[in-house]
Amino acid sequence: IYLGDEMMAQIVAKIKDSENASDVFSRVGSGLTSVRAVVDKIKELIKEPAEAAQLKARTRIAEPTLITTGIDNVMLKRARCCQPVPGEEVVGYVSRGRGIVIHQKVCQNALALLDSEPERITPVRWEPDGKMYEVTINIRSTNRQGLLADISNCFSESKTNVVSAQINTTRHNTADNEFTVEVRDIKHLRDVMARLGQFSDIFSVLRVAPKGGR
Repeated sequence: IYLGDEMMAQIVAKIKDSENASDVFSRVGSGLTSVRAVVDKIKELIKEPAEAAQLKARTRIAEPTLITTGIDNVMLKRARCCQPVPGEEVVGYVSRGRGIVIHQKVCQNALALLDSEPERITPVRWEPDGKMYEVTINIRSTNRQGLLADISNCFSESKTNVVSAQINTTRHNTADNEFTVEVRDIKHLRDVMARLGQFSDIFSVLRVAPKGGR
C-alpha cells in the first residue's frame, strides 16, 4: 500500500527480516508473513496520535477552490455523503449558514434536495485544483494469499496514498476490503479502480459512502 516513504519505512521496521517494501511484499506473497499481520501494523500506525493529527490537517486544507457558480464570495464545502472530486459532474446546494455544499450530480441527497428545495440548487463546475481529496472504495475478492500485495502494488503504481484500511474476511474464502484513499480528480480515481479491476479474483471495485458520511 502506498503510504508515503516515512510510514512505509516504519512498517518495514516492524516486519521480520525486511529491509524495504519489496521484502515485505515478498514475505506476504510467499506466506512467511500473513496479510493480517501487515494490516495490523498499518492500523497501528494510522491510529497513532501524530498520524491522526496529520490526516486531519490534510483534510482541512483540501477544500474546493476552483469553482464556477456565478455566485461570488461564498464558502464552499465538500459533501461527505458522496465525496465528490474535481472533474466530475457536481451541483451546489446553497445551505443555511454553511455556504455552498458540493455534491455529485447523481447523489441521492442532492436529488432529494433538488426535489424539495430546487431554488437552493445551483450549477457548478469543479476543475482539478492540485489538491488531494479522500474517497472510500470497497474491494470484494477471493481471500487468496498475496492479494494484499497485489492491491498494494496497484496503489503504489498509481501514486495513491492510503488514509485507512479495513480488511474483513468470511468463512466462504472471500474478503470485503474498504480503503479510504486520496485522489487528485476523477481521472485519478478511475485509473486506480481500473487497475484493481484487472484481477480475475477481484469481484467488484465500488466507490462507496464513508461510514457516518453526510
